[in-house]
Amino acid sequence: MSDNVKIELTKTAKEILEDIKQEHADSLIKKIEKNKYIPGQSLIEITASDLINAKKQPEHQSFDVSIIYLLVLMLGTFLTLIGLAYNDFTKILNSHPEQVFLVIIGMLLTVFGIIQLKFSQKRLLKELDEKAYEMSVRKDRLIKQLEENKKTLIMNKYELDLDNENKKT
Repeated sequence: MSDNVKIELTKTAKEILEDIKQEHADSLIKKIEKNKYIPGQSLIEITASDLINAKKQPEHQSFDVSIIYLLVLMLGTFLTLIGLAYNDFTKILNSHPEQVFLVIIGMLLTVFGIIQLKFSQKRLLKELDEKAYEMSVRKDRLIKQLEENKKTLIMNKYELDLDNENKKT
């Protein structure tokens, strides 16, 4: 494209662009708030450098520490059960090693399934939050448009009433 091409946005396009800008600003502020929040704090001051740093940070999902807790819990439960039934476990290990192999594979698949379930739950909650935010923005935009339309209708009615009065006189 050449530099002398003029770009003109319609009124609706300008409104949507403003909404997009506001969404982006809200997203940056939310990210900064999450990083700077200290429990019990009643004010979070956001500086220009905070905005610049938040803009530069890539959008990535942090590793969920609760998965480590889950793995530790499962390992602890497994070791406790082996400790309680150590004599039986050693007999099974010596006489039927394939049975022990199946138990270990089953436990690993269970842990993997729980982790996958947790990630899919997290992803679903994030998608629901995004949809709720989008719907909120749309609702606000529609309310704004309805208010503008109402004002226009009131003005048109007022003008019609004036025209009718002028015709009578």
